[in-house]
Amino acid sequence: MSRRQRLTAAILCLLCLFRLTYAAALPNELYFVAVENMVLPLTEETMPFWHDGYLYISGDAFTGAVRDTVGISRAKIGDAILLYRGEQSLLFRKDYPYAQDSEQNTYAPGMVWQGDNGYVPASVVARYFNLLYSTTDVEHGKLVWLRSASFNMSESAFARAAAFQLNTVYQEYVRTLEPEPVPDPEPVPVPDPEPEPEKEPSAPPEPVPEPVPEPVPAQEPEPKPESVPAPPVSRAVPRPSAPVSKPVTPSKPAAVTQPEPEPVTPEPPPEPEPSLGNQRIYLCLRGDGVTSSLLDALDRHGIRATVFCDEAFLSGQGDLLRRMAVTGHCIGLYVEAGTTASVLDRLKDCNLLLQRTTMEKTRLALIDGGGEELLRAARNAGFLCLRPTLSRTETPLRTSRQAADLLNLVSQQPETLSLWIGGAVNRSGLNSFLTDALAIGDTFQPWTETASV
Repeated sequence: MSRRQRLTAAILCLLCLFRLTYAAALPNELYFVAVENMVLPLTEETMPFWHDGYLYISGDAFTGAVRDTVGISRAKIGDAILLYRGEQSLLFRKDYPYAQDSEQNTYAPGMVWQGDNGYVPASVVARYFNLLYSTTDVEHGKLVWLRSASFNMSESAFARAAAFQLNTVYQEYVRTLEPEPVPDPEPVPVPDPEPEPEKEPSAPPEPVPEPVPEPVPAQEPEPKPESVPAPPVSRAVPRPSAPVSKPVTPSKPAAVTQPEPEPVTPEPPPEPEPSLGNQRIYLCLRGDGVTSSLLDALDRHGIRATVFCDEAFLSGQGDLLRRMAVTGHCIGLYVEAGTTASVLDRLKDCNLLLQRTTMEKTRLALIDGGGEELLRAARNAGFLCLRPTLSRTETPLRTSRQAADLLNLVSQQPETLSLWIGGAVNRSGLNSFLTDALAIGDTFQPWTETASV
């Protein structure tokens, strides 16, 4: 077999091996997912599967365009997934056999966690959010279809109408499984062997006479040299390069009387100027001043804050509360001072409202106008009350000038401080303050139970 034939056979073997690998990568049955009239992309990480008699779909299905189609949004909180629409919310936790709604009602089964993705049971999601759910046979597998009750189309009619989308999604999925084509190696030209020139018959070599060795004359023994005495070694002592003088004892100088210096009054050291920048600031805001645009300004700078919310905010701003909880902001409780019993009752009521919306409670609180006795009672009840280093409640934060004044006040505070912005604040003023503070090296973080102030 020639070299070219061996190379061709090796390439054919590689192609057969790639095709076998590709065929083994295709699962026995594919599951497509459609929400309303939209077929979702098909990937190995998000493909539905059956487990204990329930069909599970990826929680990532409720993002992007799906969120705008059926109004269901997904929030990922660590190892938990929160699905919500308006005031409805369904929380799935890892390793929990059930899900919980905002009223603490449970729905079984719970979430299944695989790799980095959480999969939720399609039947539970459809039942809680009043969706229709079905499974239909299609050309390349099965179609899992979620839609609202008002979507007026039968399963078979939708499968026919979505045939083009299903085929497009299938082709994209197949393309991700195909191995990258291996380019054919360029054939290496093999030069034809050149004909060897004909050799003329040569005459036999003449015999070379062997050399006759010349006679070697006998060598006379060399005479031994007579012993010569070694020259004497010089023992001269080196002379010093300069004469050595004897030490001279210096004479004691006569005492000279000097005038006493006049007393000098030392100048007082200059007062240290406040260090501008490189401060750690625990940023605390009041909930009734927080809007979506204010959260946008914080997200733009990558800053998280602690937002203290009163009862009205907790009962009427569910979307903002869920956004703050999902994006890493801390939520505290805000109440005004009163009798000890009334303050503690309001703190407990606020915590229940927070739990209904975000499935979490908090120990952080701010009692506006509370004295030491009231703070001690709240602390004994399990709450951690904020006592801000710098309180900014009277002056608004709406212009760049007000932001510069606030930054000047912050620079006169300790290196680590808690800043309470409880007055009127808008996106422009907060953005100016954060931009200037970050430019001089200040850092921001939310006030938590482990804060050092």
